[in-house]
Amino acid sequence: MAKLQKDGQLVRARSALLDRLDWRTVVFATSVAGAVGFAIAVRLAFGAHIREDAYITLRYAKHIAAGHGFVFNTGEHVLGTTTPLYALLVAGLAALGLAPVTAAVAVGIIADAAAMVVLGLLAARFLPRMAVLSALLVYAALSPIVSWALSGMETPLYVLLILSAVLTYAQGRMRLLGLCAALVVLTRPDALVFAIVMLPWLAFASSYFGSPIPQSMVAKLQRDVSDPTLSLRNLVWYFSDTENRWFLPLTPLFLFGILRSKRDRALVVLIAWAFAYVAAFVISNRLVFPIIPFEWYFLPLLAPYSIGIGAGMEGIAAAAASVGRTRRPWLRTAVAIPVAGIFLLGYVGVLRYQHSELGRLVGVEKRYTVSWLPE
Repeated sequence: MAKLQKDGQLVRARSALLDRLDWRTVVFATSVAGAVGFAIAVRLAFGAHIREDAYITLRYAKHIAAGHGFVFNTGEHVLGTTTPLYALLVAGLAALGLAPVTAAVAVGIIADAAAMVVLGLLAARFLPRMAVLSALLVYAALSPIVSWALSGMETPLYVLLILSAVLTYAQGRMRLLGLCAALVVLTRPDALVFAIVMLPWLAFASSYFGSPIPQSMVAKLQRDVSDPTLSLRNLVWYFSDTENRWFLPLTPLFLFGILRSKRDRALVVLIAWAFAYVAAFVISNRLVFPIIPFEWYFLPLLAPYSIGIGAGMEGIAAAAASVGRTRRPWLRTAVAIPVAGIFLLGYVGVLRYQHSELGRLVGVEKRYTVSWLPE
C-alpha cells in the first residue's frame, strides 16, 4: 500500500512538472541557452587581450601555484592585487596545469556566461520573456563587456557576484546573500560596504602583508583630479558615446525600458545599487576613464543597462503589436526579430572596431582568436 501511495505521488509530481513545462517554457529555455552559447562564441572569436592590473594578479597566481606564497616578488610580503579571490581561483587552476593566462581567460568566459544566467533569472522577475532574451542578447554583444571578459581581470567574476547578491536578496535568501557579499568584497574592494563579512581576510592580510589595503589601490588613490566635475562629465560621456561604443542610441532605450518595467523588488534593488555605485564614484571623483584607462569601473553598470535596453527593445515590439488598439502577438515577434537583427549588425561592427583597436594597443593572444571576426 505504501509503495502504491509513493508511486502515485511520483506520478502526480511528474504530471505537475510536465504541466509547467509547456512548449513556450521549452522554447524560452532553449533560447536562453542559445544566447549564452552565442556569447561564448563571440568571446572566443574576439580573443584574449591581457592588460592593466591583470599582469599583477597573474604574477601572484603564478607564484601561489608554484608554492612561493601570496607574493609578487619571492620573499616579499606586499599586497599588490586588489582581487585576492580571483588570484586564488586562477592559482588553483594554474596548480592543475593550466597556464595563468589560459586560466584567467577561462574564468572570464565562464563567469560571463554564468552572469548571463543570473541576469536572466533576475530579469525574468519583472520582464516578459522576450525582453529577457533581448537583455541577454545585449549583454552578449556590448563591446566593453566582451573585451573586459577577455582582459585577464576579475571584472566578469565581480559582475557575476554582484548580480548573484541582488538575486539572492530579492529571493529573501539572506544566508546565501551573506556568502555572495563576502565573495564580492574579496573580488573587488569597491564593495567594502560588506566589510563585516570579510573579517577573516582582513585579519590575514593585516598579519601577512602588514596592511589589508593593496598597493595598487594606494597608487590609484594618490592620483589627484583637479576638476571636481570630471567623474560626472565622464559618466554622461560614457553613456552618450558615439565614437567607440555607440551607446547614445541605446541609452534612450534603457530609460524607456526601465520606466515600463514591472516594479519588482529585484528591479528596485538593482537600480538602488546602481545609483549607490554611481554616487560613490562620482563623489570620490574616480570615474577617470577615458583620461586614464580604468574603464572596468563602468562595467558593473552595464548589467542593469543591458536589462533596460532589452526591456526597451521589447517595448518597441509591443507598441508595434498594439497598433490600431488590437492585440497582434505575431506582429510583436515580427517586429522583435528585425530590431534584434539591427542591434546585432551594429554591434558586430563595434566589436570589430574594438578588436582592432585593442590589438593595436595591447596585442592579442592569437591562440584564442578564431577567423570569423576579422580585422
